[in-house]
Amino acid sequence: MIDLQKIIDAKKFDKRKFAEHLFPNAGHPLMALQRIMNGTAELSADQYRALSEVTEIPLAFLMAKDWTVYSSAPAVITFVKGEVLVDRNYATSMAQISVIRSGQNFPIFKLKSENVPLKIFLNDITDLVIGFDINTLKSLKNE
Repeated sequence: MIDLQKIIDAKKFDKRKFAEHLFPNAGHPLMALQRIMNGTAELSADQYRALSEVTEIPLAFLMAKDWTVYSSAPAVITFVKGEVLVDRNYATSMAQISVIRSGQNFPIFKLKSENVPLKIFLNDITDLVIGFDINTLKSLKNE
């Protein structure tokens, strides 16, 4: 399940306006948002589209539950979640984050990655995609 509170906090959204954007036809948009956040309801396809528009987070990234992992070269592990692709080179400690659009790979960030547990690295990548704030991350440093 997507962490809407994390998105609201990272993007510094007004919760009421955020709820009204996701649920424009709801009589009580804050209550509708709360049902999504506590897991008693799920976002519809239209609501995911609206969420992607307002947050500028790729739609497939929002909808994907897990990262897919494969090795693309001897020292490189590639992680994919939706339209976000991360190549982590363990020989150079570099990570390149890209967005895939229309079948093409568009690099967004090239970062130095620390030797940390994989879970922390992937959480940091997720936080970077959501908030675009590299200064708060544990395992990534601006190149």
